[in-house]
Amino acid sequence: MKYDASSNHSLFNHLAFVAIALLFGFSFSVHDKKNIEEAGGIKASNIISCAPNSPVKTGNYFYNELETIEPNDNRRPSGQLKDGVLTIILEAREGVWYPETPANPGVVVYAFAEEGKPLQMPGPLIRVPEGTEVRMTVRNNIGGQSINLHGFHSRPGKINDSVTVAPGAVWTARFKTGTAGTYYYYGTTSTLPRSGKWPLGKDGQMYGGLIIDKAGSKPDTAERIFIIGRNVERTSNRVSVGINGLSWPFTEILNYKAGEPVHWRVINASSSGHPMHLHGFYYDVHSIGDGETDKQYTIKDTRRVITQLLWMGQTMRMSWIPERPGNWLFHCHMLKHISPQDVRLRPEPASGIHDLQDHVREGMAGLIMGIHILPNAAIPGKKTVSMLNRRQINLLVKEFTSPFDTIYSSHGLGFVLQENNRPANAIPSVPGPVVIIHQDEPVAINVINQANEPTAIHWHGIELENYFDGVAGWGFDGPQITPLIEPGHSFAAQMTAPRPGTFIYHTHMHDKQLMRGMYGPLLVLKPGEKFDSTTDKIIVISDMGKSRRLADRKYLINGSLNPEPLRLKKGIKYRLRVINISEDGWAIQTSLLFNKQPVLLKELAKDGRELPFPQSAKVKMNRQLIAVGETMDFEFLPQQKGVYKLQLDYNNEAIDMRVAEMLIQVK
Repeated sequence: MKYDASSNHSLFNHLAFVAIALLFGFSFSVHDKKNIEEAGGIKASNIISCAPNSPVKTGNYFYNELETIEPNDNRRPSGQLKDGVLTIILEAREGVWYPETPANPGVVVYAFAEEGKPLQMPGPLIRVPEGTEVRMTVRNNIGGQSINLHGFHSRPGKINDSVTVAPGAVWTARFKTGTAGTYYYYGTTSTLPRSGKWPLGKDGQMYGGLIIDKAGSKPDTAERIFIIGRNVERTSNRVSVGINGLSWPFTEILNYKAGEPVHWRVINASSSGHPMHLHGFYYDVHSIGDGETDKQYTIKDTRRVITQLLWMGQTMRMSWIPERPGNWLFHCHMLKHISPQDVRLRPEPASGIHDLQDHVREGMAGLIMGIHILPNAAIPGKKTVSMLNRRQINLLVKEFTSPFDTIYSSHGLGFVLQENNRPANAIPSVPGPVVIIHQDEPVAINVINQANEPTAIHWHGIELENYFDGVAGWGFDGPQITPLIEPGHSFAAQMTAPRPGTFIYHTHMHDKQLMRGMYGPLLVLKPGEKFDSTTDKIIVISDMGKSRRLADRKYLINGSLNPEPLRLKKGIKYRLRVINISEDGWAIQTSLLFNKQPVLLKELAKDGRELPFPQSAKVKMNRQLIAVGETMDFEFLPQQKGVYKLQLDYNNEAIDMRVAEMLIQVK
């Protein structure tokens, strides 16, 4: 296959990112420089070949006997739109998907293409105005496999509506688009019911976006559409993931100017949920859909978040405004979807995870997109506060003997808090100590690495300057590149939190440091407010990483498999700050029960942001979903004496099980 560089393709943007990184002072290998030279730099006139260099045997055929599936950046609608009618012919074929380019092994899957054109991942984008008539033809060119087609109908539709097309057969249909929104189509070769499930194997990648714009409106040419995919090879359990067909570091690098509104649509066309986290900024969620319906929020109901969970098959339309320049990230917060050990297809382990020069390429992988925000002269520059005028907090990184026999390491890695020259406790706590700062208070948190390996600390949810965000080798401030914190070295993270709330600090190394204890709560209080531990209760959900098998997994509450009960009093209002910083907690469901019945709580905040009226409401705490990377604050006013029970359940397409519980004793 060939990539046309003039089409602003993702791989081409990656080369631009490499050029930016070189400008910032990175040192790349001779191999990388050679690739850039062979591609002719980043000139729009060049063509970049993406065909495999050598045949790879799989089953009874070689990879080079199958066509290569091209990544699709979803910027060009497919088909022919004329006089209110879209005519489009799709083909389903078998091909090889290279989420990391042919430098690494490919994955044999089924995918869609327009008739006579290359296969695409995701499939061809269908984008039309509301009320358009679609004349659809689908050819099944997958040998020996019938396919079940879903989503080729008017919206809103029925989630289980499908049609089966035999091998070699052709299916045609006509339908009006229906209601405007963010939708998708997909195909399977299995007979799994759609409801709550998504195919895991070769047929899990037959999907494409279906965007219906409001009648009379013009599509926003700057709006981007991102579709998440995930493939699990049943024989090897090898997992591959991608956004618009590519996996970090080959995902597209997005470029905006500070103050420029950003509009995205995100579609989860994969067999897992994904808590999507944006570094440095809040984003507004304007709609949530399931592929058949799309719930549009009013202005007062619009959700403002830093992490939004997308279940299997869910969609969202979102927007945000980057106020500060720098390099930022948008990524799934599940460790197994961004860890090189879990999703990197290359056979050898990542070599540069602890090397700043290679950390961005080798230390991160998977469902990650890079965002480069350019300065804007119309936006005033940051106000600098000298280190002498900042409150100084020391956060020591130490090794210790882990109380848990994890699959990652028996050597724990955690934090000790030290301030005002007070002696620090010798042994880290799990979770880490509560770091308390105040709104608008200039602070410097000095991370002092007394361990034997490098680390980097991310201040999850805090709006701060890019250099201090904690992504080593990616953040910058002028010529300064955010460093790894090497053993024996320190790094002062400077911040002035603009809002009170519940946040998290945690390692941003993707090599299992998190599961060894490198996380803790970060609370921002109102100016002059004192933290009252008698009425302000922190509940940290984490994962001990005992086993890769979900059925054997156990979760921790406040660092314990058997947490101490909370002791409360009847008639007193309590603030419960719930933090989920587990490895794989996208489906953690939280319940608070009294006499086996759910208790009424008031939702106060999400992701550190106080909820506006009417979003701040009383809810029955029954299987409340709190995804990994989310924080939620609740008001609890116990009306009866007795024993309450906080229960955590893990629920996905295969498992529904109790993973942890804690008692709450009310007197």
